[in-house]
Amino acid sequence: MDSQELAMQAKAESTILGFWAKGFSRPTVEHAEELRTGAFASDLRNLLSACSDPTIDSAVESLEEFSNELAQKDIEKARLTLEVDYNRLFVGPSALLAPPYESFYKSTDLGEDGRGMLRGPAEREVKAEYLAHGLTMPIEFVEFPDHVAIELEYLSLLAAQEAEAWERDDREIALQLQEDQERFREEHLGGWFERFAQNVIDGAKTRFYPALASLVYRTAF
Repeated sequence: MDSQELAMQAKAESTILGFWAKGFSRPTVEHAEELRTGAFASDLRNLLSACSDPTIDSAVESLEEFSNELAQKDIEKARLTLEVDYNRLFVGPSALLAPPYESFYKSTDLGEDGRGMLRGPAEREVKAEYLAHGLTMPIEFVEFPDHVAIELEYLSLLAAQEAEAWERDDREIALQLQEDQERFREEHLGGWFERFAQNVIDGAKTRFYPALASLVYRTAF
């Protein structure tokens, strides 16, 4: 492939990773509306149209069915449907069913009863990575840096930077950014996402989060 084709490929990767990051972020009215109107599932189907994986196709179909369910609700009820499940899985106040933080999964041998702990070394490591590539955490942002949505957003940023490097025909930088993405997957997100995804699948009440977790696992690793 030439540089322009590689740039398009990296842009597509950045877009898909951005979708995953949005899906695992706290639900907003705008996101609920995208789901309720079917735009989220439709855009994903277009982005993943070249995939022939039946697991991916099944997950997208599940998202489409969930969108049809939300379409029967007004926008606030649609948002609350998402938020209730999001809070059960990722926020609390009860024990989290699917903690969305890398530190939790990297410290399961240290916590009581095999339970992991938050704010471990992984949080500091990923924050340093973000700063090195120009991603800063807003002061008002309430999540820890090793939250699944932020790690996915970081990979999206690296893919976007790679696309820009290919567009200016800077092969050395583009290849370095590819290496950075692969290393981050191996050392960080890829080391815990499978366990996180299984917790989501086991604990969710809606179709949305299990389908999202399956899609991320099949496309990002």
